[in-house]
Amino acid sequence: MIRSSLFYVLGRYGASAVTVLSIAVLTRLATPADYGVYALVLSAAQTGYSTLLQWLRLALNRFLPGYADREAFFVTQIASGYLAVIGGVSAAALVAGFLIADEDVRFALLLGVPLFIAMGFAEVGLSLMQSQLKAGTYSLLSVARAIVAAGAGIALLYAGFGATGLILGTIAGYAACGLPVLWSVRRQLDFRQADRATILRLARYGVPFAMASALSSVIALADRYIIAGMLGTEEAGLYAAPYDLANRSLQVLMLAISLAGTPLIFRAFEEGGIEKARPVLTRQFQLLAATALPVAIALVLLSPAVSKLLLGPQFQHWGTILMPWIVIATLVQGFETFYFSYAFSLSQRALGQAAVLAGAAVLNIVLNFAFIPAYGLVGAAAATLIAAAAAVGGSVWLGRSVLPLPVPGKDALRILVACIPAVVVLWPFRAETDPVLAFLAGCGSLLAYGGTAVALDVGGVRTAAFLRRKQAAEAKRAPEPVP
Repeated sequence: MIRSSLFYVLGRYGASAVTVLSIAVLTRLATPADYGVYALVLSAAQTGYSTLLQWLRLALNRFLPGYADREAFFVTQIASGYLAVIGGVSAAALVAGFLIADEDVRFALLLGVPLFIAMGFAEVGLSLMQSQLKAGTYSLLSVARAIVAAGAGIALLYAGFGATGLILGTIAGYAACGLPVLWSVRRQLDFRQADRATILRLARYGVPFAMASALSSVIALADRYIIAGMLGTEEAGLYAAPYDLANRSLQVLMLAISLAGTPLIFRAFEEGGIEKARPVLTRQFQLLAATALPVAIALVLLSPAVSKLLLGPQFQHWGTILMPWIVIATLVQGFETFYFSYAFSLSQRALGQAAVLAGAAVLNIVLNFAFIPAYGLVGAAAATLIAAAAAVGGSVWLGRSVLPLPVPGKDALRILVACIPAVVVLWPFRAETDPVLAFLAGCGSLLAYGGTAVALDVGGVRTAAFLRRKQAAEAKRAPEPVP
């Protein structure tokens, strides 16, 4: 799992690095209003993908191992489901375009639907690479998507296309990611074998979980719509840029670990139930906590320098204020999404997770309406954090009755203790805005954390290294066989 995680970390972090650097350029070229429009259309496409197409990705992860001898048939069913959904959405959008008079809504449809189609195309393709354990291909395609999206978006924005250029660049990036996957599976596709019963079986599994994912999107993205409605599109842009920066910087790390571990967890569960999956689940929790927590601490304490380096002048003030809230909310929500949700996905009890996330989504909306008039953008960030805490608390509580997951308490405590030296190193630099000094402080904090984690044997890393050295030494001492 560690080797695969490294591939995914390199790929996702490479893609994320490109995206984060592009934010630094985009927020210097785009006005807050343009970025606000882009963020609203992108959020709508993401919610649409989560609701209508993510069930295909979930079904791929869950059922592809059972179709090892009939992979071409299974891939055809996935492709057929995708075409059916985008056909229906495109037809509905075409009708709506004629019926809706509001120009802003028609603009959102004109660009949002192609973005939704391209996003689903790429994400389902990446999921196939993940399910086939092709971590290297997955990583290359992820980086290619980010590079194309950033390059095209910056070029179009510089040419004066505003929010339209940003959206078109993102569409180009997703298309560049999905097309190589389509080319690689083109010979497997035989739509004469499309089987309605199989597609419905996949949908019955995936759609409830997709509803849960859509509710997660509501928790993460509803605030920018409420901000736009109450404060204006420009304020939505000022909120969305720091949110995207903080969220992507941390979530991509947790996602990389999830991408590597999820196929292994499902395979182990298929072969031997929760008992065989328990060690893999434990390792997943250890990796999530040991990698995400120190990075989150660094982002929170160094938010002034990060904002100055990676956000345009108009966005930096709010970046410094909002980033700590969003980083903590992303960390909390990440444990629900990338760990505690396994209780529901492994047991195929999607309605339980949907109920938890529905409650958290409603809470988020209510708190946004309550907090934004009084506290502005900080109120929206606080609402997101509280809703994320409610989601993870509900998943832990309800998940215990569905499928208890291992939570290695001793390792969690060791990780927390290992973070103390990192905080000590970073604390004097919490108001620093010089990116060079902040970078050096961040490196020092990670070294302090890493050394303490090894000393405390977090995740058995020191024990494993000792055993490998011992085995290597014994192998050298072993007598050579007599010819």
